[in-house]
Amino acid sequence: LTRSPPLQLSPVPKGALQSGNGKPIADDQLQVHHMIKSSLAPQASLPDVPNSTERSLASQGAQIASATPQQTMTWLQANRFAAYLHTFASFSGSDLMRLSRDDLIQICGLADGIRLFNALHPRAKTLYLCVQNSPVVYQAVYLASLSSREMCDKVAALLGFSLNQLTHVYMQGPNGIHVVITDELVRNIKDEATFITELISDQSGEGLCLVLKPPPSH
Repeated sequence: LTRSPPLQLSPVPKGALQSGNGKPIADDQLQVHHMIKSSLAPQASLPDVPNSTERSLASQGAQIASATPQQTMTWLQANRFAAYLHTFASFSGSDLMRLSRDDLIQICGLADGIRLFNALHPRAKTLYLCVQNSPVVYQAVYLASLSSREMCDKVAALLGFSLNQLTHVYMQGPNGIHVVITDELVRNIKDEATFITELISDQSGEGLCLVLKPPPSH
């Protein structure tokens, strides 16, 4: 295969570069666009991302990697990056994903740059679920996107169910309460946590609920 020469960037006059909606891109946006174009050159290296992130990109597809500029603005605001809505106003999700950790630190500062990079590239987690009590057998569940949907899907599949066969999936909290599994809860589960799975009847008595319980302490 022959490589095309690296992309050459010439100075861009102020106000000359336009976004997809035809509006001029501000100076701070020009700087970010230059970073993205440079990263597309054949000789350029992609951001240094853990291998687990490669799986997370596929799982996040609809959330950020394939997001439109408007969806990206919504994502930034929902993840507490509203201060940078103007900076990334014309960026799609894939544009953000191309920026390296150092790029984001340069644009957003140290704290917010690291936080944004981590939000774009969440680290995968491993959970261990007890699926058999005698003898005790645990199986691993790998979470890439760290979403409640992914966790519930994979746990149900491990037990031979689909989600539409279960009324609810809960995690047991203090004093035996049943806690609804949300994205935030999944993100805060300790890596390599262990759980015991239990199927119980729902309130109607016609469906099943799956409860993830902490193993008994010895």
